[in-house]
Amino acid sequence: MKRGTPVGGRAPGVFWGYVLLQLPDIVLAGLILFGLHRWAGLSYAWAVGAFVVWVVKDIAMYPVVRGVFGPARTGAETFIGARAVVADALAPLGYVRLEGELWRAECLESRQPVPAGAPVVVRAVQGLTFLVEPEATGDRRREDGGSPAQHDARGPRGSAR
Repeated sequence: MKRGTPVGGRAPGVFWGYVLLQLPDIVLAGLILFGLHRWAGLSYAWAVGAFVVWVVKDIAMYPVVRGVFGPARTGAETFIGARAVVADALAPLGYVRLEGELWRAECLESRQPVPAGAPVVVRAVQGLTFLVEPEATGDRRREDGGSPAQHDARGPRGSAR
């Protein structure tokens, strides 16, 4: 069974990859500021202050651009961790509705069938079959930020039923 990175999660080392790509920029800024201090008379306090601002700017930009530095997520693996609604009872095979589309699904916990209309969470993907398990009360996530009543009326991930 193949598992992807969690929804919203990042592969280990993404931050350090970002930092490594920023090092030449930081070194160049330091050299320019050092040159301005030595030959143009820029005060030491201003040079250090500008360098600190430059480094803080690079750190502050990480949350904005971190998606570019993570592994690409394409295909059915992008749905791992998503909430779906059972279209046909899963016993253990059936179909779930996710973002307005029907997907073949298999229940990881095949002890008892999951009835139609029950919420499930996609835990893995095998080929084009989602491996799902019934949603526990602590698993409920709403990406749209609406109330639970609004979310249930619209279906999974905010799509119309």
